Order: sequence, then structure tokens, then C-alpha cells
Amino acid sequence: MTLQDWGSIGEVVGALAVVITLIYLAKQIGQNTHAMDEARKLALAQTYQMRSDALQAMLVRAADAEYIGPIIIKLTELGYPEDVKALDELTDAERRRFRMWQIAQQTHWDNMHLSLLHISEPTRPY
Repeated sequence: MTLQDWGSIGEVVGALAVVITLIYLAKQIGQNTHAMDEARKLALAQTYQMRSDALQAMLVRAADAEYIGPIIIKLTELGYPEDVKALDELTDAERRRFRMWQIAQQTHWDNMHLSLLHISEPTRPY
């Protein structure tokens, strides 16, 4: 066998090694993509849970609060939220307190929605 024959065999072995390496890298990229997608889903779930816990805590504090709790009870007894005319039964001070509480609650929901949109939208590298 001549040196040229050994060189040809080396080229074939090298080309085969390149193909095997490309197949391996393709599988690694697929596994990495899957792992990143799962990590994104976990981050989304954790963010949603954190925001839900915060909203629940806000509602519990409101129900236990000196001013908001009685207003919520009063409105519920009057049929709110199905009957929005129950709001007419509130005094001006109660209506202002309830409105501020609604704004705080809506702001919380807006923040939760925006953070979920940010996390659920995968970033594109291109």
C-alpha cells in the first residue's frame, strides 16, 4: 500500500468522522432546545403561581381590612357583581375606597398579564 492509498483512507475516515460529529451535534441541539423549552414553561408556571399567590394575599387582606372588608360584604349581600346597581347603595367614602381597591386589583392583573406575555413569547435569535 502506498502513501497515497493511506492518504485516501485517511480522507474517508476524516469525512466519516465529520458526518458522525454533525449527527451528534444535531442531536445535542435538539436536546438543548427541548430543555430550554421546558425551562421556559417552568418559569411561566412559577411566575403565574407567584402572581396568583400575591393576588390571593391581596384579596385575603382586603376581606380582613377594616374598610374594604365590610364594603365587599355589603356589595355581595346586595348582589354585586351580578347586579352593578348595588354600587349605588355605597356612600361616597365607600365608593372611593372600593374604587381604589379595584384599581389596585386591576393593576395587579395587568402586571400579571404583561409578565406572562413576556415569558410566554420565546425570544428569536434572528
